[in-house]
Amino acid sequence: MKQATPFDRWVAQGDAFRDAGQPSKAAEAYRRALNLEPGHPDIRVQLGNMLKDAGRLGEAEDAYRAALAAGADTGDTNVQLGRALRRSGKREAAYGCFIAALRASPNNHDAVDELVSLGEFWTAQRHVGLGASTIADVVATLNGIKQNLARIEQVLPQVANLAAIPPSRWDLWRQLWQVPPAPVGATPIGLVVLADPAPAEVLVEILAGVEGQRHAALTALVLTGDAGATGIVARRAAAHTGRLLAPFAPAPTRGETRAAFAGPADLRAALDQAALAKLDWIAVAVEPVVLHPEAIGWLASAALAAPDFVAAFADDDELATRTGATVGVPPTYTRPTLRSAADPELLEQGQDLGAIILARRAALIAILDVLAATTPVSDADPRTTWWVELHRRLLARGRIAHVNEPLSSRLPPVIEARRAAATPPPKGAASPPALPPRAAAGITPGSGILAVVPSRGRADLLAHTLSSLRATAEVPGSVSVLVVAARTGDDTEAAAMTELLARYGNEGWLEVAQRDEAFDRLRFANAGAAARTGCPILLFATDDLEMSSFGWDQCLRQQLGKADVGAVGARLIDPARVLLHAGLLLGTGAAGYAAEGLGALPGQHGPEARWRMRRSVAAVSGVCLACRRSDFLAIDGFDAQLPGGALADVDLCLKLAARGLRIVYEPQVEAILHATQAAAPEFAPPENDPETAAAAAVMRARWGDRMTTDPYFNTHYARWGSPFAWLRAPTRGTASGSEVGSDSPGT
Repeated sequence: MKQATPFDRWVAQGDAFRDAGQPSKAAEAYRRALNLEPGHPDIRVQLGNMLKDAGRLGEAEDAYRAALAAGADTGDTNVQLGRALRRSGKREAAYGCFIAALRASPNNHDAVDELVSLGEFWTAQRHVGLGASTIADVVATLNGIKQNLARIEQVLPQVANLAAIPPSRWDLWRQLWQVPPAPVGATPIGLVVLADPAPAEVLVEILAGVEGQRHAALTALVLTGDAGATGIVARRAAAHTGRLLAPFAPAPTRGETRAAFAGPADLRAALDQAALAKLDWIAVAVEPVVLHPEAIGWLASAALAAPDFVAAFADDDELATRTGATVGVPPTYTRPTLRSAADPELLEQGQDLGAIILARRAALIAILDVLAATTPVSDADPRTTWWVELHRRLLARGRIAHVNEPLSSRLPPVIEARRAAATPPPKGAASPPALPPRAAAGITPGSGILAVVPSRGRADLLAHTLSSLRATAEVPGSVSVLVVAARTGDDTEAAAMTELLARYGNEGWLEVAQRDEAFDRLRFANAGAAARTGCPILLFATDDLEMSSFGWDQCLRQQLGKADVGAVGARLIDPARVLLHAGLLLGTGAAGYAAEGLGALPGQHGPEARWRMRRSVAAVSGVCLACRRSDFLAIDGFDAQLPGGALADVDLCLKLAARGLRIVYEPQVEAILHATQAAAPEFAPPENDPETAAAAAVMRARWGDRMTTDPYFNTHYARWGSPFAWLRAPTRGTASGSEVGSDSPGT
């Protein structure tokens, strides 16, 4: 019998520790074995597995790479390496490992499962040619099982991932899931279509969409001054008595001519027509779109779902090929616009709520009276002039419902020709007056900002934070910094902190409060906020943060100067300018939240350029978060009792939202995080982390649906894989079929 060598004994001991569930001790035993005989790639893989199980992910990565270099099985080892990378938040690197595993071993089911769990199966099959038949089978049968998809998602989550469809295949999504019938309603609705200018064949298609509406109590009016269009509408109106009215022509405004596009005065005059004058609800379509037969029914159902709704809007898409263009060929849809709750920030930046909106007639009239008196007659496209302001003023009057269904389809060639024919407003011409937001008391252009920086005593990183906060401020004299630091026993670190304080302390804007306790970011942040008064704005920042955008202080004052804004979060990037954070999404990810845009490269801006747009969001990261001091103290600051401090920033944002305040992501405030290894779990929490799981359980019990329902994350996007990368089966669980819009920002 062969006598066991020291190498064998260490391996056996490692196996015993592994089987006993003691990964750290097993890793040490395997390491000792490899010190004796390095040429065992299989033991290096075991070392990596144990380090991964012990949570020592950086060391595990090194062990797996050493195993690959030593000749370990490429397929299985790349799977293990990919799992370690994914847990470290390195999603793209993990994806590359799983692809490498498939290339080495096309039948590696573990690699397939990992790609499916990432939501990357479609992309993977393009790279390796694997699984096309599986996908085809799933898609071919999906329509027959869609009524049971909720049950399938619970029982077989991997199948649910296979059912996800990339947004680039929107046409396939539309084939699989039709817009369902709207709840039957009898509320009379008026519809005004601004049809100029549109070719005759397009006008016929628009009218067919109007005539095909299944909402019975509909009266439609087409606003056109074109003689040919007038004739078409008149003939169609005669054939649809009671639904389509005779055409309404806007009055000439320049001698014998009129503007190419109808304006607010024209729309206001149309609302006084006898057939519309007694209706409480009016829908307005402002550019050539084909309405889905259920469009008016769903908009009406959503708008009537709550008494404080003043309007309703919906998702839309483009009609790439139209019915009838080729006999027997169904229409093809593309480029969906999947919206979120009505957002005053996006409206303020010129992003409207779509080409059709349903609103209370009284609200429309009040707003149009103002716009008609102040909007110059112009040949400019209304979607570039008064249409957005109409939406802003509607939102200021109450809530706006969002229907998460594609209820209209744009006609891109017609719209492009229409915009090409439009004349921009004359230079210096007046624009519709923007409705100013309600101002918050005590916030002025020179309001003081206190940056509270909890620190572990890392003076080298802290120096970047301190210098950048002042150097990039537009009003540096209004910015002061309070560093709350854990007193370190390291003489070198202590000396560096002393030197740092000597460098900046005499200037009067820096104070360091050292605490004789273990570092706790949340407790230190709360203590710093309570210790200093006099600055109405608080900025919480980590000690590895470098502010990189000039004028960040004025951006914060501008946003926190709005009475309905409770907190502002920054755009966070790493030193290579890879995006780490563009707001937090709720109801997704292993911990119930995920950072938007995590891993996006420069030039990648997300759907509708959302990562470069100032937006209302459900939550922002506490790594760089600003709020009014009065609000912070009123909600008792961060909850430092949450296990591991996880989700405390989400909790803070939800507490502010419960007070009727919005959370805003502001990309004009940009900061670089230098300690990227430490930052990664902040935005991509490790799977199966017990503290994060415990904190998530507390948050679900505390906040209920608020932790799982994000009004700024369209329900058509899958809640697995990368956010916005996949579309799932629609969720249509409410009677109204609508998502509740954002609260009114003002009166």
